[in-house]
Amino acid sequence: MICIMPAGSKVGQMAIEDLILNGADPKAIIAASRTPEKLKGAKVETRRADYCDQTSMEAAFKGVETLVLIPTMTPPARRCAEHANALSAARTCGVKRVIFLSLLAAGATSVSAIAPFILFAENATRNSGMEWTILRMGLYLEPVAEWIPHLRRLGRMPYPVREGRVAYVSRRDVARALSAAAIANNAAGKIYSISAPEAVTMPQLADVVSRTMGVPLPFETCSDEEFISICFEDEPSAFIANVLLSLYKAIELGEFDHATSDVERLTGSPAETVQEFFHRIS
Repeated sequence: MICIMPAGSKVGQMAIEDLILNGADPKAIIAASRTPEKLKGAKVETRRADYCDQTSMEAAFKGVETLVLIPTMTPPARRCAEHANALSAARTCGVKRVIFLSLLAAGATSVSAIAPFILFAENATRNSGMEWTILRMGLYLEPVAEWIPHLRRLGRMPYPVREGRVAYVSRRDVARALSAAAIANNAAGKIYSISAPEAVTMPQLADVVSRTMGVPLPFETCSDEEFISICFEDEPSAFIANVLLSLYKAIELGEFDHATSDVERLTGSPAETVQEFFHRIS
């Protein structure tokens, strides 16, 4: 059996849909969620599982052979405890393989604020005693798309970046890669980089968005302070602001520019380019 956790996340839901689309038996898929009652219309079995409640995970993981772990959005220290709980519950239940969704900025020198969690989680997964597969994803394209109405009002695309490039990826491609890894027979012990086949600069991103959305949105470098004020109407928590700004510092240092064909290696079809993504949603 394959278990996706948390199944209520957008990527988790898409991964389950993709598993079924590719012939997996719905009866052999478990959707694990802290609030399974919210998974209305699920075509698979739902079970309650909370990253902070190891007992609930031990109940949810019974009979599971392959476990797909998608991190939460909690602060890094709490995420480390959550991941450790999940691995412990998986070992107790005899899970054979763990698939962990990681991040491209996974190096020991990363300036990303969530790097401590990524480093811990990858190491703990590799040393869990279970078979493992790690998927390091690029930054999602969807938040850029969701920001477009606000960008229209601004008349520009401001980011606190000058030279950095990003190998973006869509949630759909991340989900496709997760589901493919879950059913693959040759993915154990491997690390994949899940990204578009090419990285783009911020001016290139602005150009694609402008052309596909039909509105001129020139890129402008802005300060950290201006970027935060643009992104949030109310002052965000120090943690949220630090995470967001640290991602763009990581971009500037080249931590998200690793473009690969790993999505195609796993799924048989390439990831969307930035241009293809915006054409699809326009």
